[in-house]
Amino acid sequence: MNPRVGVYALAALILVAACALAAPWAVRVVVEGRVDDALQNIRIRSTSVVNRGEVTVALASRTVVIHGLTIDPPGGGSKVRIGALTMIEPWPSEGRLTARRIVFDDVIVLSGADRTAVPRIELQDYSGPEEGLVTTPGAGPRAESQAEVIGQVSVGGISVPLIELVAGKTGTRRSLKNISVTRLVDGVIEAASIEDITVEAPAGKNPAAPPVQVTASAASLAGLSLPTLWRFYAGERASGREPLLKEISASRLALRAGGAARGEITIRAAAASARGVQLRPLTFPFAEVDELLAKLKDEEALTPADLRQQILMIVEGARALSFDAIELSRVRAEQAPRRGGGLSATIRSVSVGPYADARLEQVTIEGLTYSGAGSRSLQVSHAQLRGFDASRLAAYAERIGRDEIMLTTQPTADDVVLTAPRIQGLELRDARYGDPDGAFALASARVDVDAPLDAVPQHLGLELNGVEVTPDDASRLAATIRRIGLTQVKGAGRLSMTLDPNTRELSLNSLKTTIDDLGAIDASGSLAKVDPLLAISGGQQFIDQLSAIILEPFKITVRNDGLFETALQRAARNAAEPDEVFRAALAVRASDEISTLFGPPARQSAEALAAFIRQPISLEITINPKTPDTRLIDLLQSLRLGPAGIAQTIDVKILNRR
Repeated sequence: MNPRVGVYALAALILVAACALAAPWAVRVVVEGRVDDALQNIRIRSTSVVNRGEVTVALASRTVVIHGLTIDPPGGGSKVRIGALTMIEPWPSEGRLTARRIVFDDVIVLSGADRTAVPRIELQDYSGPEEGLVTTPGAGPRAESQAEVIGQVSVGGISVPLIELVAGKTGTRRSLKNISVTRLVDGVIEAASIEDITVEAPAGKNPAAPPVQVTASAASLAGLSLPTLWRFYAGERASGREPLLKEISASRLALRAGGAARGEITIRAAAASARGVQLRPLTFPFAEVDELLAKLKDEEALTPADLRQQILMIVEGARALSFDAIELSRVRAEQAPRRGGGLSATIRSVSVGPYADARLEQVTIEGLTYSGAGSRSLQVSHAQLRGFDASRLAAYAERIGRDEIMLTTQPTADDVVLTAPRIQGLELRDARYGDPDGAFALASARVDVDAPLDAVPQHLGLELNGVEVTPDDASRLAATIRRIGLTQVKGAGRLSMTLDPNTRELSLNSLKTTIDDLGAIDASGSLAKVDPLLAISGGQQFIDQLSAIILEPFKITVRNDGLFETALQRAARNAAEPDEVFRAALAVRASDEISTLFGPPARQSAEALAAFIRQPISLEITINPKTPDTRLIDLLQSLRLGPAGIAQTIDVKILNRR
């Protein structure tokens, strides 16, 4: 529910209490005098200009009607217009006012260019403080007193057939139909329902463009705290979060947007819900958000002050909100461009949360399917992101918003590494992708990251299981794997890497890949003097950091399950030689090449390579730098010189395992 709705309704509600409190219900003149005294009290305590029209009294039904109530606050605050205010059986008692029934007719609230219209508000069994609400909607100290008053109001039931809100600057229109509140106790709505919710906003400057529209039906909520909502909206100064909402749910949600170029985009959800929502008041009135959105809508050039304000609004909004969970079910998204090539996606369920202070514990997606242009398709049974943390980025952005860091300041590499959002892990199960070039399937994938907030990321683990690649018959990949007797590639892989930020050693702890019917590769090794900032460096800085990396020993183990056997047989056929003859000759040439490149110490390695060629089973290769200060860039540059150049930077030791 829009915060203005409850706020303005309650503002008028408590005003009724103040007006009706002193009415003795005996003589019309006395009633008018009491009403005028109450209005004068509002003028004195809030400096608002308050006026009324005729006051009528029905003694038999103990009913008082005040016509034409107007409240005009100082400083351009929200103006309230009430066509008629009816109280039935009001009764003051021990500092509180009770009434069996209160009705507001034709309520209008004007706040700058914004307009809220409520044709009728009906309350049953009202009970509230006798001093009423002595100021109209505002911010700062006034908000504190208003929230305290709202927190003392109780109502047996509230019904509102329609609320319409129009933001004059942005052109956004909001409507809520058939609102029913079961009970309000001390400013907290125990249960409420809304039949329909609609929000429409212009898509841009072109008035002919279809608006962005959001709709929902059958909304219900429990445990909504109006004082918390008021303090948030008014920008009251407060320290911590307060409970806002126990639970809210809605069905048949829809978002429609689009234009002439991209066509219409529609997103629907059968149901949505949120639990355990808390809010912390902003440091500025929420109305300032509308002013900034109006500038963005009109494509006005933003000043540096506007940009800083925009950054602060985003940061404060991210920190103000927390929730236990948000859930969506049966989500469907469709795009229908004007010239074909549409796309559609469905998700069985989405679960997000808990969330607080720019930290999100997890996002889980079940049953994702996608189909797009060019016969592209994607299916994912399960996907989950864990441990997303952008708190350091929020802190850095806040410093920019407060002008502690200039907008034009280029962040250092340290700033980028230490403030970048972190994740703890990703997980996929039963994923399939297809396009005209073929299909890719994955039984499961898992990524684990150890990335403390006060240090660079230190560990990365990757695991892939049940990998299947099935290329289209006409593709290059299909032709390639047919040469080795396969129609698809199956396998698995695992990777583990660690970076020690103190020693700056990057270790490939383990790399294990297996390709069914072909073979497997295991590798491990390390690099020294690796600057963590290398990944985000550029220009000369990148060259300098790359040049500083020292090469350390690497170990690679290759197991043959058919790849080398098939490759050697094919090479023998191409050479028009018997297989055994071809292998024997190749073994001699390879042995001589190793001996020539690496000298007499490589004699055993040469013999091992020759034996592997004759009978390929398993080969273990160890790569050692020539000197302790051999750099990675030296090896990369030597690749251009061929085997002779490589031999100048590394030594190779080969063992043939049977």
